[in-house]
Amino acid sequence: MTIPNTSAGRRPLSIVTGGTDGIGKEVARELARRGKRVWIIGRDEAKGAVAEEELRADGDVRFVATDLAVLTQVRALSETILADTDEIEILVHSAGILEIRHGLNDDGIEKNFAINYLARFLLTERLLPALIKARARIVIIAGAGMNKLEFDFESLPGIPNLTPLKTFTQSQAANDVWTQDLAARLGGFGVVVTGVMPGMVETNIRQNEANSFLLRAVDSRWLKPLLRKTLLLSPATAAITPVWLATDPAAASVNGEFFGPKMKPIAVTVGPKDPALQQRLRDTSVRLVGGQV
Repeated sequence: MTIPNTSAGRRPLSIVTGGTDGIGKEVARELARRGKRVWIIGRDEAKGAVAEEELRADGDVRFVATDLAVLTQVRALSETILADTDEIEILVHSAGILEIRHGLNDDGIEKNFAINYLARFLLTERLLPALIKARARIVIIAGAGMNKLEFDFESLPGIPNLTPLKTFTQSQAANDVWTQDLAARLGGFGVVVTGVMPGMVETNIRQNEANSFLLRAVDSRWLKPLLRKTLLLSPATAAITPVWLATDPAAASVNGEFFGPKMKPIAVTVGPKDPALQQRLRDTSVRLVGGQV
């Protein structure tokens, strides 16, 4: 692979999608505290401005507004990044939704799948030269760590025959296959790609939960305090594993591995490691983003 000069270059950049809230915000905070130059990516400009102001108390943090559901904006984001630097040392994919109501983005792709997987794929592919040059750490946070699920190609792109909750799990399964694909493709360049299953975390990922009894129960006044004491992790606690993977020298040897809370390894099943499955997902993803990255 040839690595072109993408910009005149500044000091290496760390990027956290979904960095205005939840796990992503806490990851960005810790990276800034470690002296990294951090860009946080999010859709809401008002929330982003507030997060930037807060996080700048910890270091060099900039907010860049991008709607990751819109592929043209993802492409524009990559151009903005590469105009700033030719070295990206850390890329943490934390942005995600759990959209209960079925809906498509402007490209006709189901929103859970578009934001939780396809935007990640497109952005990463477009940033590969800068990631390779910096021998980056790429951390992929997938809400459920569904590496035991089989991926359903026939349901794409609109996934009309699946419930929104099932499309969410499909997006997680895609992340697991893609994590293995990236690790295999980039490991020889010194890039370390890992997946994180954060567990049950008190974040704002759930949307339109009024249509789901289960999600309403989780967010109920009587159950949430109990979950906080037993199962729910704070975003700061959930950020420990991705920060470790992104920064610790000891994590340089874990390319292609999955981790849960408290840096606990998770076994990777055979499915995501299948080169044919990885190639099919990659080809499908390229087609869904318009035939080229």
